[in-house]
Amino acid sequence: MNKFLKYNFKRFNKKEYANFLDKIIAQDFDGVILSAFKPDVHGTKFAYTNEYQQSMSDMVYMAHDKNLMTALELNLFASKYLWHHKNFSPPISSKGAEFPHTENYYPVCPNNKLSSERIVKLIEEVSNIIPDYFILNEFRFPYDWWNNPLDLQDKIPNYCYCPYCIAEFSSELGIVINNIDTLFNNINAWMNWRFQVLEDYFEFILEKLVAKKDLIVQVPPLNLVDIPFSTGQSLLEYGEKGAKISPLLFHRTKQKDMNWSLEILDLFKIDIPQEIIIPSIQYDDAQKRFQLPAVLEEYDDVLIY
Repeated sequence: MNKFLKYNFKRFNKKEYANFLDKIIAQDFDGVILSAFKPDVHGTKFAYTNEYQQSMSDMVYMAHDKNLMTALELNLFASKYLWHHKNFSPPISSKGAEFPHTENYYPVCPNNKLSSERIVKLIEEVSNIIPDYFILNEFRFPYDWWNNPLDLQDKIPNYCYCPYCIAEFSSELGIVINNIDTLFNNINAWMNWRFQVLEDYFEFILEKLVAKKDLIVQVPPLNLVDIPFSTGQSLLEYGEKGAKISPLLFHRTKQKDMNWSLEILDLFKIDIPQEIIIPSIQYDDAQKRFQLPAVLEEYDDVLIY
């Protein structure tokens, strides 16, 4: 099993990073998880194209030079930077309300035109980097699984019903969608259209990056039947096209214990082949962060946050 540990930092410092790499090597880690984006934004003067962490090539090279693997996170449909853009419009709920972003989650609708421009720009930025994995993080329609129940009871997905979504779907369907009842009457077409929106992005990313390294798609810790409904993600299709699937088993975030994470993982194995599953887990505490449950030894790779 290859164990990857997330490297968190506010500003790149070569010496500090080298010390971190030496430390995790001594603790028998096999790889490091890096974010392709800067950790914060300090004001509206920053354009969203400035998100990219320019030191990432050096960070990947330094890890490989020490025989460590690398996994590069691409935070796709969430961006604090984009929310500061003067022309940005937030996702809209089925009830017509703007998404109430949190400090840790600034979702972006995949159909927002600024989002499309951002994705093209960011994929171009990272296309010259060759990590062992690219992690597609927040690759979904808006869904705040950190702060909402995981037992879904909704009849239609909560997001997104912004003007971009409604206009694009109306064009696809050939009729004008001007109220939620009309959309609900075409719910199957709506769901299939959402799948296709993400599928088109996936194909674009696959074309640009897969020749370099493997893709990992991270998904919320929901029941598998609820994931396409709430997020628009098609896990089996991504897997068939060579991607790995990584359930976000963050037990501390949901105020659970590690057994909860392992139970969710067992549910994923029912429908997803184990060989394409890469668990994303949280450590328990500072003292036990490197002691993993023995059952995780069954997996080729584990991402630790």
